[in-house]
Amino acid sequence: MTDVSTLGKIEILGSDASAFLDSVCTWGPSSLKVGRARYNLLLREDGFILDDGTVWRLEAERFFLTTSTANRAQVMQHLEYLRSVMFAGANVFVVDTTEHWAAVAVAGPQSRALISRVCGVEADVPHLGVSTMACDGHEMRVARVSYSGERAYEVYVPASRGAELWLRLLEEGRDLGAAPYGLEALDILRIEKGHLAVGHEINGRTTIADLGVNWAAKGSAYFGYHASRRPALTAPDRLQLVGLRSLDDAKIPEGAHILSVGERLAGGHVTSAAQSVELGTFIALGLLERGRARMGEKVLVVSPVHGVECMAIIENAVFVDPEGKRLKS
Repeated sequence: MTDVSTLGKIEILGSDASAFLDSVCTWGPSSLKVGRARYNLLLREDGFILDDGTVWRLEAERFFLTTSTANRAQVMQHLEYLRSVMFAGANVFVVDTTEHWAAVAVAGPQSRALISRVCGVEADVPHLGVSTMACDGHEMRVARVSYSGERAYEVYVPASRGAELWLRLLEEGRDLGAAPYGLEALDILRIEKGHLAVGHEINGRTTIADLGVNWAAKGSAYFGYHASRRPALTAPDRLQLVGLRSLDDAKIPEGAHILSVGERLAGGHVTSAAQSVELGTFIALGLLERGRARMGEKVLVVSPVHGVECMAIIENAVFVDPEGKRLKS
């Protein structure tokens, strides 16, 4: 379990809320059923990715949007601008509720059992499902979403009850092996799954196509779509997200250059790196010129700052459980 209270939490309400979000999100939330969640991207007006997160449909005219910690203020500003300019006069309200909710992510094969104990009812929430229930007379929101790449839940309670929830999860899960995990463990898990992070892969210069998340973009009515289709942003030689696995058991540092063998010109750079516990070797995510067409190619990873030079092989960015069996179990 890990504290995710710092995530941005924004509610969008009103009879025009679904139409508003269809124009904001890359995957139209109006098609979501009540009690369901979906991974979501937001674009800037120039077509580059602003942020990613999840959108939940709590009621027919009420949605809950989670954002990255770093970009919460920018996303709120972005939504308010679009609401006041593109949807002037519409019946839609955007409310920042970040400070209202404390949140804990509970992950792992025993997470369902632990959530069921704390809630007092069977936590039969399907993958990307959302449930609102009462816990000791207080509202609790439970969503089955995962950043760690395994079965996981995010549990939200009023901020005043956050510490109580944390301690109760630890106590109720003692015999299940419940334990806190921190940012380093979270980073290793998300790199193994190829999950994106703001400031690393989402760095203000990457598009949906660059990061290979076209599956999260449906239609062409969302803000930033037409700008993202400009020739310079769809060129085949753009930097694309790939996975890298060290071939000589050397650490791959973040920020290192990725070079073609025999050449000293950088073809890309490492965005995230970790020593994978699951794979027993060093892995990384990187942005590489024509990356997806170069699977299986060996490259040289060089970091003069760290004094590192090693060989790596280009792989798919999802290293562990690419079929998502753990995620949906």
